[in-house]
This record gives sequence, structure tokens and C-alpha cells, in this order.
Amino acid sequence: MLAKTHWISGMECSFAGNKFIALIALFVFACSALAEGPQLLIFHTNDVHGYALAEKGSTNKSNHIGYAKLKAYINAQAARHKILLDAGDALSGQAFATYKQGEFVARLLEAMDYTAQAVGNHEFDFDLSRLMDLRERHHLNFLAANIRRSEDGGLIFPAYIIREFDGIKVGIFGLTTLETRVKTMPANVAGVQFGNPEQIAATARDMVTLLRGKYGVDLVVALTHVGTDSFNTPNAQYIAAHAPGIDLVVDGHSHTVEPGLRVGGALIVSTGSYLEYLGQVAVDRDDKGRVLLESRLIPAADFDAVVPDPALEELSQRLVAEQARELNGVVGHTPVFLDGEMGSVRHGSTGLGRLVCAAMMKATGADLAMINSGSIRASIKAGDISGGDLLSALPFANYAVTVRLSGAQIVEVLNAGLRAQGGGKFLQFYGLQVTAKEVRESGPDGLVLAYKRVETVKIGGQALNPAAQYTVAVNDFMVGGGDAYAIFSTAERVAEFTPVNAMFLAFMAAASPETLSDITRNNALTIAVDGR
Repeated sequence: MLAKTHWISGMECSFAGNKFIALIALFVFACSALAEGPQLLIFHTNDVHGYALAEKGSTNKSNHIGYAKLKAYINAQAARHKILLDAGDALSGQAFATYKQGEFVARLLEAMDYTAQAVGNHEFDFDLSRLMDLRERHHLNFLAANIRRSEDGGLIFPAYIIREFDGIKVGIFGLTTLETRVKTMPANVAGVQFGNPEQIAATARDMVTLLRGKYGVDLVVALTHVGTDSFNTPNAQYIAAHAPGIDLVVDGHSHTVEPGLRVGGALIVSTGSYLEYLGQVAVDRDDKGRVLLESRLIPAADFDAVVPDPALEELSQRLVAEQARELNGVVGHTPVFLDGEMGSVRHGSTGLGRLVCAAMMKATGADLAMINSGSIRASIKAGDISGGDLLSALPFANYAVTVRLSGAQIVEVLNAGLRAQGGGKFLQFYGLQVTAKEVRESGPDGLVLAYKRVETVKIGGQALNPAAQYTVAVNDFMVGGGDAYAIFSTAERVAEFTPVNAMFLAFMAAASPETLSDITRNNALTIAVDGR
């Protein structure tokens, strides 16, 4: 278990597992006071992405908590008051979420009775009208102080809520990443504004002023889906630093496991993703009336003995059975394991990524194919492929598009993907053999920047010609400017085709085992580090 205790005035105690580390002896009493029973428990989740059911891994330990166990655990905790927050990206991801366009997850979220939810970029995957429909019918309490209509500047969601618990008044406001513009289908957020980094910081300051000045809250909580990675702009650290007066930031988007990062007077927490952890923040007052926060993350393995909430478990299993009737049929077969894990597809070329791109090449007649790695969400085990397996691995309803690019433009695109290594913008491709190397440069502030850059590119065994024109198959998300690949938006469009997942199934059915094995074995990208 990972935990930290934070005193809002700026001093903290820290725990690492079961080991107590007293940073300031004066505050030993504060930590023990919290153990007697908090006035308020704030539970939080983020980036669940449809992992709504309890699952166990190869060691027979739970690796996904599931909502039914989550509810039972929360109900069993001793506290005078409890609230439950989600920091976004709950409605889209796994087949359970994508099936029925978020309907099943929305029903479970309603049963969980979340106090408030941030609006994640993937909440827009089924378009804004669908999101608003789910929100209204299932009473989902989304907050977003920076999402506005382009036509009149009006807020689309409530900006904040206020709750009071035995004299502790809590104000919660929501913020959503600017990356939503390019990390969902761009057409789905047409007519929606998210602001810029300075505007978001100003919005956060306005929220602090409103909540503290007008309403006199004791605890300001920023419920954000912005992430903590350095390439997330603005990230949670930026918001905490530029909006003094925030006490707690409950964050999502970057899938970061963060039990408690101190930035100025704020404590930033995040549970990673997929209900692999539950976040818990205990809120109490010391004997001088000052508000104290103790944060911790509880891993899924600690839920092994938790008995699921009966009503939520019954609902979950009923929904699973309904889904299974349509998705458990075999739709394909693979003789080998196809790696679609986030840690793989966002860092290097994988067999699944190459097979999807090979299928696009075959179906479109393109010279090469590229997809953003964020379009792949799960692995496919060797053996029969069910409809659910396919929907989990390729959940987005993207179709293939061919465009014309010069060799020089292809290199430009490859470099953009390499610089985004670790993110969903990183490219999977087929039809090319690419070598790259790590380079280091000193930035204007003296910091050393390390990134990957293309060294050589071959197509059909020959060097890519910078001046020649090539037909490139991509998905419509990228053509629409998704992941900030603007070059595809302005490129000459050749033709549009069927959905990518249908191309993949057709290719898997027609290709020989030898072809499939060859594609999955032969890497398309080689990265040298320090000249090796």
C-alpha cells in the first residue's frame, strides 16, 4: 500500500508501505489522529476504460478491482462521511465499455453513485450528443469548468459542486485536458472549446477565488483529467503551481500511479488505470482546527477477500451475459500471441501493430500503412478470436483512408511519432523498415532533451525517396487531425475504405500461418541508443 499524509498548511508526514517516516516530529499526532477515524473519506478512481469487472492475473491475485468489489469495500469503511470521485475516461475502452456505446458502464456508474466525475477525452468517443444522453439518463455528475460551446461561450457541464460534512465544507471543480481536441475523433468535439494553458490556469484561479471567497469552503479539490506527464500541457503540476489555494488534485489521463505528489500547497493523487488501485484520501481536523489530508492507494490484490456488493454484482453479471450473447462467437483465429499492451505498442513496433497495418495495406493497395498506437487497446491471445477480443483490442470504429505523401513528409511523420514515444501518438506501421537513434540536445533553459530521430527508411528494400509520392493508408482519426497529425488533414485524399477492424479480420482469415508468423517476428523499427 502506498500512502502519504499532508497538512494543508504545507507540512507533511509520509508513509512507504507499512514503514512510517517521520519528516517532522511535531506532526506525529496528526498522523495518529487520522487513524482514529476520519471525518470524511474521499475515494477516487481514474482511467477505468471499461475494466468494470473484477479480474485475476496469472498469479491468481486480483489485477482489476471491479465496481462491485469497489462498492462493497467503500460501504464497509468506517467514516462519518464518504464521497466518490472519478477523474475521467470511464465510458470508453474495453469491449464492455464500447459495446452499446458506453451504456453498460453508465449503468454501473449510476449504481456506484459517484459524487462527481471529470470529463475525460475518451468520454467524447461516441460524440457529444451520446455523452449528454448517457449523462442525463444515468444521472452522471460530470464537472468541467473549461469546456464551453464555441457559439456562445456557455459551459456545457457544471463547473463545480459544494458539499459540507460536519463543518468541513468541500468545493470540487473539474478540468479537462486540451488534448481532447486531438485525442478523440476531432469531429466529435466540433463546436467545443477547451481553452489554452493560460486560460485553464486562470479558470482554476477563478474557481479557487469563487469557492473560498464567496462560499467559504475549507477544502478545494480540483478534479482533473490532464495528466502528470511533462508532455501534457497543462499538466496537474502546472495547474497546482499556477492556482494557489488548491488543496487536493485528483487527476487522470496519464495513467500515473501517484499516492501523493506535493506541488506548492496542493497534493496530487492518481490511481494509474483500469481499477488496478483505489485511491483514498482521509480528511480530518487536528486539535487546532486545521484540515489534514492522508492519501493512500490500495492495490487490487488487497481486494481478493472482499465480497462483491450483491446488487451491483447481479447487475454486472446480467450485463456481461447480455454482451456475451452477441460477442462470444468466434470471428477469427491467430496462431500466435498478438501484443497490444500499452507498454509495448507505445514504445516500439509490435506484432499486432504490424498485422493491423499489413491488413490495411492489403485491403487498400497502399505502399505502406500507419496507425497511432492509441488505437490499439489490448492484446489478443493465441487461438480463436471472439468478437469481444476484437472489440477490446480495436475498440474504435475507425475506417481506413489513403492519402498521398512525399518521402520527406513520411519521414516528418515518423519523427513526430518517435518524439511521442510512450504516448498514443507513437506510430505502428508496416511496409517500411526504419532505423532510428536516440539524440540529446540542450534546450534554451539548459535542460538536456532526449528523443528519437529517424536515421534510415527503406520501402520494398530500397531507400525512401524524399521527392517521390507514396500512397499511405491511415485511419480516419489521423486524417481528421487526431493526435495532432495535421499533415494528414491537408494531404491529398485518395480513397476511403471499410473499418480497420474488419480489414484485420479479413487479413487474418486469408493469410497463411507462415505469413502471420513472418509479420509478427520481423520488427519494422530498430532504435539504437548511444550509437549502438
